[in-house]
Amino acid sequence: MRIVITGTPGTGKTTISRELSSRLGLKYINLNDVALREGDAVWDESLNTFSITDPDKSSRALNNVLSFSDGCVCETLAIDLLDPGLVDRMVVLRRDPRKLWAELMGRGWPPRKAAENVLAEVLNVLSHSAWSAFDGRTVEINTTGKTVDECVSMVIDALNGRLIGNAIDWLAVLDGDELMDFIQLLERFANS
Repeated sequence: MRIVITGTPGTGKTTISRELSSRLGLKYINLNDVALREGDAVWDESLNTFSITDPDKSSRALNNVLSFSDGCVCETLAIDLLDPGLVDRMVVLRRDPRKLWAELMGRGWPPRKAAENVLAEVLNVLSHSAWSAFDGRTVEINTTGKTVDECVSMVIDALNGRLIGNAIDWLAVLDGDELMDFIQLLERFANS
């Protein structure tokens, strides 16, 4: 089984992916590292992110790794570069945007980059991409306030069909006025 874990930075991708691979006895692969090493991607230290300069080359590198891995847990942000036929399950980790903002700022992220990522979470960007490409194989897990063990157990339950992971829509969940104030704050940082 090839399981891909994605989510906005700060949702728990690395920690949960590693623990899940350990529990399931599957190989852990960081596809972001593969893109940096074998694809055509560069790391931007000032923005704490990587940019893919040649999507075709990076896509070939990522899909090559997946095609030779029968059982693995992979983490990546670059789900749009993956061949959907090589992914058995897509797990999207989600986190309350207000908690995510605090997490990224606590990590010392540049405010502009943190705001861009939190806005992407609010607007369900990765979630939408996952459901569009991996529809029947996608599950979302809300990691807000949960331990790693709880999150991994939820992923395993979803893989075994014991948990139905519906799409999480922060725009519908969060209070309207508070949400608008929060989005305006994020937009100020994102546009600075």
